[in-house]
Amino acid sequence: MDGFLSFTPLAYDAYVQLYNTDIIAPLWTDLDMYTRGNVSYEEDTSGPLLQTATDEMNRMFPGFSASWVFVATWEKMEFEPDAGEVTFQVVLVSDVQGRTFILMNYGPIPAVNPEPWKLSMDGFLSFTPLAYDTYVRLYNTDIIAPLWTDLDMYTRGNVSFEQDTSGPLLQTATNEMNRMLPGFSASWVFVATWEKMEFEPDAGEVTFQVVLVSDVQGRTFILMNYGPIPAVNPEPWKAGLQTQENYQNMTIQVPLGSLSTSTNVGIPGRWVFQVAGPAFVPTTMFPIMPFAIRLPFYDGYSLLVQLDQPFTYFGSSHTQLYFAMDGFLSFEYILSDGFSSLTNKDMIAPLWTDIDTYSRGVITCEQATSGPLLHLATSAVRRYFQKSDFAASWVFVGTWDKVEFEPDVGEVTFQVVLISGANDASYVLMNYGKMPGDPEPWMAGYMTADNANHFIIPATSTSDLRKTTNVGMPGRWAFDVNAPFRLFFPVLPAAVRAAPYDGGYTQVQLTQPFSYFGRDYTQLYLSIDGFLSFEPLLFDGYRPISNKDIIAPLWTDIDTYTRGNITYQQATSGPLIKQATAEIRQMYPGSHFTAAWVFVGTWEKVEFEPDVGEVTFQVVLISDEDSDVSFILMNYGQIPNDPEAWMAGYQTVDSAYQFRIQVDSTADLSRTSNVGRPGRWAFRVDACGVLNCSANEVCVARSGVYGCACTSNSQRSNPDTFDVSESCVGTTRSVSVSRCQLFEAGFPAEVLHLNDPSCRGLAQNGRVTFRLDNSTCGSILEVNSTHFVYKNSIQSFSTVGPRSVVSRNSWLNLTFSCVYPLIQSISAPMTFQAINSVVSKNLPGTEGTYQIRMVPYSDASFTRPLSGTVTLQVNDQVFIAVEVDGVDSQVFSTVLDNCWATPYNDPNSYMRWDLITEECPNPKDGTVQLLLNGHSISSHFSFRMFTFTGLSNSFHLHCRVHLCWVNGGQCALGSGVRRQLYVLSKEKAFPSLVQQVHLDCSHEFQLCFLSWYIFRRIRLVRSCISDRASGAYNLSRFSGWRFCFHCA
Repeated sequence: MDGFLSFTPLAYDAYVQLYNTDIIAPLWTDLDMYTRGNVSYEEDTSGPLLQTATDEMNRMFPGFSASWVFVATWEKMEFEPDAGEVTFQVVLVSDVQGRTFILMNYGPIPAVNPEPWKLSMDGFLSFTPLAYDTYVRLYNTDIIAPLWTDLDMYTRGNVSFEQDTSGPLLQTATNEMNRMLPGFSASWVFVATWEKMEFEPDAGEVTFQVVLVSDVQGRTFILMNYGPIPAVNPEPWKAGLQTQENYQNMTIQVPLGSLSTSTNVGIPGRWVFQVAGPAFVPTTMFPIMPFAIRLPFYDGYSLLVQLDQPFTYFGSSHTQLYFAMDGFLSFEYILSDGFSSLTNKDMIAPLWTDIDTYSRGVITCEQATSGPLLHLATSAVRRYFQKSDFAASWVFVGTWDKVEFEPDVGEVTFQVVLISGANDASYVLMNYGKMPGDPEPWMAGYMTADNANHFIIPATSTSDLRKTTNVGMPGRWAFDVNAPFRLFFPVLPAAVRAAPYDGGYTQVQLTQPFSYFGRDYTQLYLSIDGFLSFEPLLFDGYRPISNKDIIAPLWTDIDTYTRGNITYQQATSGPLIKQATAEIRQMYPGSHFTAAWVFVGTWEKVEFEPDVGEVTFQVVLISDEDSDVSFILMNYGQIPNDPEAWMAGYQTVDSAYQFRIQVDSTADLSRTSNVGRPGRWAFRVDACGVLNCSANEVCVARSGVYGCACTSNSQRSNPDTFDVSESCVGTTRSVSVSRCQLFEAGFPAEVLHLNDPSCRGLAQNGRVTFRLDNSTCGSILEVNSTHFVYKNSIQSFSTVGPRSVVSRNSWLNLTFSCVYPLIQSISAPMTFQAINSVVSKNLPGTEGTYQIRMVPYSDASFTRPLSGTVTLQVNDQVFIAVEVDGVDSQVFSTVLDNCWATPYNDPNSYMRWDLITEECPNPKDGTVQLLLNGHSISSHFSFRMFTFTGLSNSFHLHCRVHLCWVNGGQCALGSGVRRQLYVLSKEKAFPSLVQQVHLDCSHEFQLCFLSWYIFRRIRLVRSCISDRASGAYNLSRFSGWRFCFHCA
């Protein structure tokens, strides 16, 4: 009755955690029928129930035919205590092939169930009650913590949650999961939101969310979504999750202020983790339906397939095709045992290579004009080509399933899909599963008989095909094959013939301004020698220069003595505009670009000097209506190898943007591409295109400078400090600031640098980030008695000459620091100094971290660290190394102040035994040797094994360590000399490990106590009173006790 099925009798009046038991639990909790409700079951092998099972399964798994079904229904039940009606169902279904599925169906279920589930105001979910008013480090507890810290709602904020198994919330969960994992279908979702909360103390609004989502296959994901988060929180915090067993703990390792911009799934502000069920692999494959035809092949053979509906391929309609075993489709018979370099055939090649089915694999084809395949085809076209009204009328699917390369190097799975719709619309999908690298030649793409339309997928290995895409879904490529692709723009009758002399140029007035990396030009100069410039340049052949704006499709020594023609044309309407729009949209999916102006320069059948054959190439400039978006296309026909110096690419007057097409010879230009179309190179060259503004930014020009400004609806977090985010981890530091806020203040990203002007920031995802080490980029070290501090600053380049008397340009100076404290974080207060021409701010110091570890060794040379279980005798010598990571070993050394042992996991325990006191061995313990202290970043000491009399068989070791500034004083303690120095102290306790405590490493020793009597004094730490009555305590006599020594 309590919502589960089992295969052995179980009597529990609520959910209990069981192991080693087969259980199917649609909703296992405390259910009752005191006032209402019914529990029923039925099974069948024929009739309407079985037909319903078949129909429902086909909605999810097309082609399934049920042979047996069992249905159990809990209808209008009640939770105990009663919280509302509960309806759900479990269905077991099998087919004749032995495949078995479980369906769990859920009707109305109250959002509140008094059984275990806890949501904390302080930013975490748990499954047992936890009462903490801030983050505390816990072990052996299941916790989901999007942001666990001290949160409050004194002045604002709200915490809410909701869950659902249907409706808009579930659809939103499915849609969001599909952005990251295409093919996922949510069956349940739980959402908890902390909205506009405040840190305690209040440091600004905090908004974040955690989403739990599952599907019918038992796969569960956790999504953590972050809105604006202040960069500074004086309280400890954690973002991540942990488990009872501590083996799947995960912490988001980013600065607090970066939570809203960081990600592990490519969506800033979102982190996703799978926590249950089989690994989810987004599917790119169309299913192989029961009616699919298994094709009988022999090596290198092609089979003729009659199409149920004509398929249009670049203007030609086909009613049949040839399906080749070796991974391609053609429209005439081609016998090819492996890839061959054909160039004059209509071919669609998802993977053309030498393929076999000797030992495994099948090759199938299927066609459909209705049903699930057609639905999948329609969805794909609408999604990838923004055709909201498209409806597929026919689909053809060819699948190479788990075949093998020749020679065999592993399973190979891929697929080709042809799709047709109204008005001769036609598309090709190429889907790739997991496959090894093919040692033989291969090709993936398509071509046409006239070579006007061809595309090669740019992958270096067949194993990379499943990682690449042109539609945002790795393993899938999609192409519109209805409109023919023409490499060259046509030379229309209105084209103007340029008549330059040898090395000369023709001046062209542009009918619309052309934006070239932030500079707008209204005229250009077309050179006979294969380049465009925006000022007159006289060069007879290629000459390397670096301070000019130049667009060079092929800059070399070109002539028209015996043949050839050079023309140019401009258009604001007509076929050139139509072709430009179509070409840009195909090469830049999702751009929705519409051309308003085009310039075409064509060098047709000209000759190199010396003449080695005909040369044809073209440059195309394209702009939109406002000249805000600009593209360059470079098209190459058949070109011989040029014996002279040459260059193909572009450059700018300030050398900020330049590109060289890297090929071995001019003959390779027609065979290479950066957009998958051999002979075509395309570049976006407007200022906004190279800035790559994020979704929360907009490209604008201010004072003649282009940059990424904040959008009108974006939140300008922490505007006084440009939303700074700092990170200090060991010797590595980073600081990032909001790019759009800086630009709006007058500081484009390209003018920023650190103390060392060569240290520049990286602009990415709306942030400008600087990364540095403590010893680089002009960092300044300051050391006092409690901290060492590394300081640096973000500055702007001055554009004023050294002899200028006045300046009206602002200058930026953002000082930031990493503070490495004694025990707890101490942040320097923020101050603001307003000076007319200087933006100077001191950012709050960020707490730095360094790692201290203790490693036991078995030898005095410290070469054999102890691990696992080691058997030792009482009085055996143990060697200990205390090492510090994350600080500069040239600047600091490690000094042991005190080391002591306690029988309990408490460094302040009243009972302790001192090993090192005030940097010297305890004179009361003659076994301690201080081997290295203050000379390097590591300190070494040793002692002989012992135990506390009559107490626990394990003890805890603690050390107080400080870092000594080598340049500030004497770090190694000399004879009779007490050093004066600047220090940084940090206490590190190394507790004993028991099973439920998680630490980074553990070491166990088996102590076999013999007839030893060890005497020691008990010193009360607080009162420092010795037990003079008894004088000393006798250690008990033990044998075979286990002693555990551990390091954190």
